[in-house]
Amino acid sequence: MPQMQPAEALATCEQALRSLIATVLAKKLGKDWISQVFPEERAVKIRAIRDEEAGRRTRRGVASVPSSELAYAQFFDILSPAEEVLGRLQARAGQSERDVGAAQPLRSTAQLRGPQP
Repeated sequence: MPQMQPAEALATCEQALRSLIATVLAKKLGKDWISQVFPEERAVKIRAIRDEEAGRRTRRGVASVPSSELAYAQFFDILSPAEEVLGRLQARAGQSERDVGAAQPLRSTAQLRGPQP
């Protein structure tokens, strides 16, 4: 079985995480979930990046571009929504935080974020 290179594996995992977060939050909060999750200034900036990238890519002939705002957000932008989604998944599975070892590093990411732009 072929193996992914580390950079490809990381990018694939990040894309899957972004997709999961967007799906869960859209179901919970509705189509305009981004306005409820991010401060207005950040949501506007992410949407502007999405629109700019979509325009640039379609002019070059790219057949499909991601429509989700999270595809254009910086990684630190998705940490808070990721924590919320992880908490919902844990609750649904009936597990406590101590039962999910992967939750601990994600929960401590607030220290890594630093000041938000």
